[in-house]
Amino acid sequence: MSRCFLLVESDDVTSLQRWVIEWADLVEFGIVPVATSKDMVAALSGHL
Repeated sequence: MSRCFLLVESDDVTSLQRWVIEWADLVEFGIVPVATSKDMVAALSGHL
């Protein structure tokens, strides 16, 4: 029970950062951004 995964969706990264700060004294967070396939294709177009 030392690890937990939480999937959070937010359009406002500042709100997410504030939430993390509120809990930082109790929990160590590792944040991994996730993007849709459509967003990744758009971001990588012309680079492959």
